[in-house]
Amino acid sequence: MSTAVVHRSGLRFAAGIYRVRVFGATAGLVCTTPIMLSDRAVTFLLMTFAAALLAWPHLAYVIARRSMHPVNAERRHLFIDSMFAGVIVALLNFRLVPSTIVLLSVAMNSIAVGGMRPMLFCCIANALGVLVGIGLFGSHITNANEPYSTLVMLPLMVLYPLLIARFAHMASERLAEKTRQLKVLSELDALTGLLNRTTFIARLDRLLRACDGETTNVGVIFVDLDNFKTINDSLGHKAGDRVLTRLSGRLMQISEQGGLICRYGGDEFVAAVQVASINDLSIIAARIIRDMSRDVSIDGTRLKLGASVGISVFPEHSSDAASLISRADAAMYRAKHRGKGTTTFYDEHMEHASAIKYRIARRLRAAIQKDLKVHYQPQVDMVSGRLIGVEALARWYDTELGHVPPGLFIPIAEEMGLIGELGMAVMRIACADVARWRAIYDTSVKMSINVSVLQLRRPEFLDDVCELIAQFKIEPSQLELEVTESALLDNVGEARSTFERLAQLGVRVAVDDFGTGYSNLSYLHALRIDRIKIDQSFIRELFTTTTGQSIVSAVIAMANAMTLDIVAEGVETWAQARWLVSHGCVTGQGYRFSHPLAPEEFERWMIANPAGLSLLVTECSSHS
Repeated sequence: MSTAVVHRSGLRFAAGIYRVRVFGATAGLVCTTPIMLSDRAVTFLLMTFAAALLAWPHLAYVIARRSMHPVNAERRHLFIDSMFAGVIVALLNFRLVPSTIVLLSVAMNSIAVGGMRPMLFCCIANALGVLVGIGLFGSHITNANEPYSTLVMLPLMVLYPLLIARFAHMASERLAEKTRQLKVLSELDALTGLLNRTTFIARLDRLLRACDGETTNVGVIFVDLDNFKTINDSLGHKAGDRVLTRLSGRLMQISEQGGLICRYGGDEFVAAVQVASINDLSIIAARIIRDMSRDVSIDGTRLKLGASVGISVFPEHSSDAASLISRADAAMYRAKHRGKGTTTFYDEHMEHASAIKYRIARRLRAAIQKDLKVHYQPQVDMVSGRLIGVEALARWYDTELGHVPPGLFIPIAEEMGLIGELGMAVMRIACADVARWRAIYDTSVKMSINVSVLQLRRPEFLDDVCELIAQFKIEPSQLELEVTESALLDNVGEARSTFERLAQLGVRVAVDDFGTGYSNLSYLHALRIDRIKIDQSFIRELFTTTTGQSIVSAVIAMANAMTLDIVAEGVETWAQARWLVSHGCVTGQGYRFSHPLAPEEFERWMIANPAGLSLLVTECSSHS
């Protein structure tokens, strides 16, 4: 049941209390009217007026509605009401039925007060009221016909209504506590205990209205955890929740120092702090990154995370909470692309980038279903010019956005959890084209397809690959899956079993962008890998840096020693091709041979070069 529903139920219960009390007061008045009108009409009118002034039944409803705000004032009203009830009982000459009704109707006020001390005070007030009534009206508590019964019933007439009120209050007290808890829970994130998004925005708005923006700045700090998705997917959501709880505890110091901190959603947190200078925000952000980078131990496993931080400032960047948060988010997104564990302040150029990101995210899901295209870049033997295979590259042309670069929509697909759908859509199109080319041109083209580590983690990934191979009747050896080296370095254990299964199927595995993570090469022994692709950045630096050729030579020598196939990415000049061939790398891919081609363009390329790129052979041999 949601908080809103429970809160509405509580208000209905409080409204019921209110109606009972009003009914009790009215019933008591109706029952006592004939008795008092018979001989004390003037006194009755005066007492009715006084009762109207002293009747506070509406206070209980107001108090319950405000989650049982402290009721000191109500206790004073209850004491006066109880004393007045004693006066009325004396006025009624202690007649059993009307006196009980009067005491019951007045004592219902204790529903909103409760506790043994208020009950004791009510008893004392009733007794004082009786004495005052006897003094005013000369009432007799006994008569000749009933010398003892009235004396016995008098304490019962006082205690009975108070006990009824006490038991009724217990239900009201439980309601009050439940309402208080719900009020607290409605403001906090259930997992971390930090403020939730709605409460944070409301409090930030109040903070901004209270600041003049001249002597004090308010910084909004958007924190996104690095590597959390990897941990959450590999260890499970329960472990992920424990990580979030631990890290949120480290952020609590912001609220302890007078700032606001909330869990904005998933692995995102937002803080708001008042500072005297912008430099203070940089110090706070650096402390957050340091705290988030400390290892987290879960069940004996030490996990390494981090944080990327974006900052916007009031009043420089905006004067309302929603805009400040949005701009801090844009700054965080820029920080993540600059490198994990960094801080970026918002600037106006980010607004355009943020708007583009939103538009891409809004249209991406539909694009995967109908607008996604695949282009193919040939991989050739740089000695013979023969076609070795092609790499499938996703392309997206949108009627509203135009050509959307893969560098934009692929990271967004990962953030949205669509990378699995995107990868399988590319693989399906590529397999269909391989089958079509075999049927039309009687050629077996080897297809390299990029896959994300997130795809490899999906339990159904291997089944999907098997299904595509069977559906399009292609040889498993025609299919090569490329995984970036940087992703493999963080997921060697997970990838091992998947690569073993792929090898059993006959599907080849390649490491893409090889060399960008060369600080740890032990994974090459741990994983079943068939080919490595030298990152194009090293090919570009072959003749521009002193270490470029040394690095590429070392990579080629290592691959040959491990009997791994090797392909050089980004080959753009004949000089690069000649150098690579002379040092033992014969397969190349790049603009020197062909740009990525649409399927029909690639078919024309194959027809035009049935025996390979003869010009390449001539050019290479003439400069050998």
